[in-house]
Amino acid sequence: MQKPTLKRCARWIGLFLLWFPLAQVLSCGGTPPLCSEEKPCPQGQICDQGVCRCKPPSILCGEACIDPYNNNLHCGQCDQSCTQGTQCFLGQCQCPLGQRLCNGDCTDINAHSQHCGGCNQPCPSGQVCSRGVCEPTCPNSTPNTCNGGCVNFKTSNAHCGKCDASCAGASSCLDGACTCPVGSISCDGECVDAEGDNQHCGGCGKTCSSGQVCAEGRCQPQCPPTYPDLCFGGCFSTQQSNLHCGSCGVRCLGGKRCFDGQCICPGGQVDCNGQCVDPRTNHQHCGACGRSCSTGQVCSDGRCLLECPGQSPDICFGGCFSLKSSGANCGACGKTCPLDESCDQSQCQCVQGLSRCGDTCFDLQATRQHCGSCGTACTDGKKCGKGSCVSSCPQETPTDCNGGCINTQTNPRHCGACDRRCEPGQLCQSGKCVCPKGRLDCRRACIDPTTDNLYCGGCFTTCPADKICQSSSCELTCSSSQPDLCAGTCVNVQSNNQHCGACGKACKPGQECIQGQCSCPQGTTLCNDQCIDTQTNLSHCGGCGKECDKGCRCQAGQCTASCPTGQTLCGPGCQCIDTQNDSQHCGGCYQACGTAQSCSQGQCVCTAGLTQCGGSCHDTATSLQHCGACNNKCQSGERCEQGTCQRCPKDAPLCGSQCCPAPFVCSNNQCLSLDSDPNHCGQVNTSCKAGELCCQKQCVTVATNNQHCGFCGKTCGQDEMCCAGTCTDLQKDTNHCGACGFTCRKGQLCCSGACLDLQTDAKNCGSCGKACPTNQACCAGSCVDLQTDAKHCGTCGKVCQVGDPCQQGSCP
Repeated sequence: MQKPTLKRCARWIGLFLLWFPLAQVLSCGGTPPLCSEEKPCPQGQICDQGVCRCKPPSILCGEACIDPYNNNLHCGQCDQSCTQGTQCFLGQCQCPLGQRLCNGDCTDINAHSQHCGGCNQPCPSGQVCSRGVCEPTCPNSTPNTCNGGCVNFKTSNAHCGKCDASCAGASSCLDGACTCPVGSISCDGECVDAEGDNQHCGGCGKTCSSGQVCAEGRCQPQCPPTYPDLCFGGCFSTQQSNLHCGSCGVRCLGGKRCFDGQCICPGGQVDCNGQCVDPRTNHQHCGACGRSCSTGQVCSDGRCLLECPGQSPDICFGGCFSLKSSGANCGACGKTCPLDESCDQSQCQCVQGLSRCGDTCFDLQATRQHCGSCGTACTDGKKCGKGSCVSSCPQETPTDCNGGCINTQTNPRHCGACDRRCEPGQLCQSGKCVCPKGRLDCRRACIDPTTDNLYCGGCFTTCPADKICQSSSCELTCSSSQPDLCAGTCVNVQSNNQHCGACGKACKPGQECIQGQCSCPQGTTLCNDQCIDTQTNLSHCGGCGKECDKGCRCQAGQCTASCPTGQTLCGPGCQCIDTQNDSQHCGGCYQACGTAQSCSQGQCVCTAGLTQCGGSCHDTATSLQHCGACNNKCQSGERCEQGTCQRCPKDAPLCGSQCCPAPFVCSNNQCLSLDSDPNHCGQVNTSCKAGELCCQKQCVTVATNNQHCGFCGKTCGQDEMCCAGTCTDLQKDTNHCGACGFTCRKGQLCCSGACLDLQTDAKNCGSCGKACPTNQACCAGSCVDLQTDAKHCGTCGKVCQVGDPCQQGSCP
């Protein structure tokens, strides 16, 4: 963990000062409703010591619990709405990344003809705004036009896929679609981390109960050591979380990722005005921020050229790529491969060691939801280790990361700590991300300083367009040791892995270029396009395709069945089992423990809080067969409560293990409320749709229902309409003027259901219904006589000189 700094402390103080007045709202508006098991709280509230309250960080606005940190209608406090394109972020209305507030509207000054380069700086007629400068036409890098400005629908956060389609919250535009950062999912349009979000734990809408926190996608009593930081009821590592980077609520935007508690750009990219760009191929920032290529030029390896080299022949948005291998443009311009995937022959493929399940790549050796095979999930608190569900992680992969067993000393996706990712091309050695031998770490990208034109001889030397990098120096021609020019770089095709035998002919991973031929290193064999050590590889033990049984080890090209000290061999195959702690093999092979039992020192024992009665475990506090003690059976019609057999009242018959009073009904040993249960509304197993509540045995849409507006029983007045769950006067509300969702423009007010400008409307001058006399006009919200008023002579705003009167609408 980082030590607290003044900046981080100030951020926390700011969050506290924001939360403190919000928390006070909970105590306002009268006495909170009381609650009990028989009288549950309204949906969205929790019963805390007999009183209904909102679960922090939510606050009570009207009758509903609202998250003030991200709600555009209640941003920072109740009824404080974000308008004119701003979005609520950490309780403040802000313009999206890359935009500026101009005349009350969020505007992209790099691509708006009326605000080009700054607010109120219009372009001349016939010109467009490109990169904050007025130009005759749009360049290839930003070919689409919106508001007279040049944008790229593939990458623009303000115009993602089409004009004015802005990406909200932490999402960014990827291949023309607003996409959440890696490790998060979209719930109701908001990017959340389902592994640690208390309101969406393991999936959208799955809320943890009071006293629990969300960790590793499950509700747990406390945070584990690998995710120690509690943020809004969920467990994260603020060293690696893109949604809570460095401290809670700090999101990484503009394509940045969280690394060691700081939002930084991915390897090889630079931060240009808050957006991560690749200076090798970005037409607007070619080689460095702000260094733009001219019309007709392309950006290749950080240099502006007239045409693309053979290694990267395809032009995408003014940069040079290969559609066969580019992860940013795989098969087509703008088609970006997700993290953990690479581009191979114009197709996005899972990187080595990962397998595709649905649309995502997973490590089947260490993924709780897909352990050993797609869809095989580990349950009952077990983890995925070496492709099997285990109670504790094996010695080879000892660290639990989101329910998967990892070796953080060697795993590039969890290097040194859970979720601490190395960049593509980096290796994880001793828990640190490092570059292979002969490569230099420049901006967290591994480069060859002897031939790289952007980093020639070091991380801060870029060769000009008329020179190339050879032997770590910018030269005009290639040297005898690197005689071949490939894609603007001097190489030796006899030994270069990327240009082996000819330019652009790359060797497979693990192969080496020897005398112009791709070959496997000595001691390895080519199996499925990979160089494999058949002496130790479990999938190719002694030869390609010779796979060892589960649990075996490959030694000297032979599958062996010897188990480590303390483990026992259990067939068939080579399963090495710790019979002291394995519940399926407790004390010996295939001696499985019963339900609610665990294995301890080779003996099956009951889990904490349970008592062994006969051959099974029971909770004597609630068991009808063993109430208070083994074999103490309750009579028919009785229930077991705190170890004592008790009989239910006559008006509340026994239902399963609880008493069920009217109007509740008993179904399948469950006591159900058909009046308010959204899963059993009106009758058993009748569920309400998404967005509906069960009110008086009927499913209703509380967002628009006048009898149940926002929550059950909230009835709107005679002159009100239910809009977005709030009773609204359509005659007066500027956000819902005349109809729900019809918002008046800035400077207008709602009068009798119509949006009017009270500064100029003679029938509503200064206030609704205030009409000016027949011979007067409305100027700046006041009724004036244009025939005689020296400040408004003949027309509003026309001022006569000092001392001159206004006569018949004219100044002397």
